[in-house]
Amino acid sequence: MPKNVDEAIGMLDSMLESRSLTANEKKASIDSIRLTFKDKKHIPAEALERLGDLYRRINLDSAISCYRKALVSSPDTKANRIKMKISALLPVKGMTREAITMREAINHDSIAADDVILYYDSGFDLYQYIVAFYPEGAERDSYLARSYSCNDSLLRYLPRESPHYKYHSAVRHFADKDYTAAIASLNDAMGRLDFGDNLFARATNLMSQCYDATGRKPETIFYLTLSAASDLAAGTKEATSLQNLSNELYNRGDVDRAYRYLMAALDNSIESGSGIRTIESARALPIIAKSFDLKDSQSHRQLIVLIGILSAAILTCVALLAFNYLSRKKMQRLQTDLANSNATKDKYITQVLALCSSYVDQLEDFNRLAVRKIKAGQVQDFYEMAESGKILQSKTEKFLAKFDEAFLSIYPGFVDKLNSLFLPDRRITPPNSKSLTPEIRILAFMRLGIDDCARIAKFLGLSVNTVYTYRNKLKSRAADRDNFEADIIKIGNISLK
Repeated sequence: MPKNVDEAIGMLDSMLESRSLTANEKKASIDSIRLTFKDKKHIPAEALERLGDLYRRINLDSAISCYRKALVSSPDTKANRIKMKISALLPVKGMTREAITMREAINHDSIAADDVILYYDSGFDLYQYIVAFYPEGAERDSYLARSYSCNDSLLRYLPRESPHYKYHSAVRHFADKDYTAAIASLNDAMGRLDFGDNLFARATNLMSQCYDATGRKPETIFYLTLSAASDLAAGTKEATSLQNLSNELYNRGDVDRAYRYLMAALDNSIESGSGIRTIESARALPIIAKSFDLKDSQSHRQLIVLIGILSAAILTCVALLAFNYLSRKKMQRLQTDLANSNATKDKYITQVLALCSSYVDQLEDFNRLAVRKIKAGQVQDFYEMAESGKILQSKTEKFLAKFDEAFLSIYPGFVDKLNSLFLPDRRITPPNSKSLTPEIRILAFMRLGIDDCARIAKFLGLSVNTVYTYRNKLKSRAADRDNFEADIIKIGNISLK
């Protein structure tokens, strides 16, 4: 075990280079179970649940699919356990409403004695994931309170000397801002856990938060590094430590390593199908753009505008591809044999790189324009160009064109399926096969799970009132108005049988 930050980072760098080997070992473990049932028509519920347990840290789509199949053939006595596991994962995909509905439908009195700890453990994870969706405020505090309630229940049922108990005891101390007691509990838990254990990674991550809350940055970085390394050792893809470590290293001035870690974290979140982590990684990407901005201080004000556009473009692209393309393709491959190649991820990354490359090219063009104008003494002219909004409008139009191309490459039949929901005389015809109208773009964002008018308006450069008006008009065209928005969400779904 490393003794300081430099040793820990050195270990993490080495593990990142060999992470594909760890991933292959995980896949081999899963394949060994799948091959046992290769020639059988029906896979037992117990085996499907076991497959779901193995998939949950590396591919959320596959895990949820296995659990859902197990749920169909599980007896009532075991169905609750499967529902607990599914509900704990759904928020990571952004499906918070379905997760809460599924959990609240579980009859507490019917829970088997052996599943009581799982009930509160899954509830703690569920509400902690939901908290990540909300900024500071009453709604976030409400879900945080629910997670702490589950945590307190765990402290009543877990064996007091178990590392699991010590971890949740630290969670309670952390919530009470008693960081000294939290650190003591975590040290006790870590002493009883193996490196590579998921609980070890969670304990070291919480330890880093304790030190961060007390302003001790070296310890914060050290334990974040241990947490990220433990995740890699376990082959875990859906994790936050690596991207948080990237932010800390950037703040410390290690920009190159921060960039490398952030790209690895983004790649992991895409592979796992984690909507939350993908968005969080995307939100961190502007720190890289900022490093380019610092190299040209004379155009600082103008570059900030492009950084904002770049951030929005990457966030949209990642959310689009992570929540839809990767999810649908991987679920489709699971339908045939629960085993897949990485072809979908390659196409996904190509789309991401295409948008990123486009915006990097535009950033370089803008830099050259800024330098040329400033050298020529045309500062006022350049300022007027930026203030007029023409540059922003031009970049936004290019982004929307790229968005249309990416979305239609993933959902080539989206417009046809959309028109099937409208009355025959109220259908929409886009100007060509490679672009969408503003109305269809609004529905495209809704299909991605982004149904907040304010967020859609920001992406499309429209007013919130315009987006609201469009949605009402579109709904009035539908043959089934009551279920129109739910039908939009179903476009492109793959049914696993």
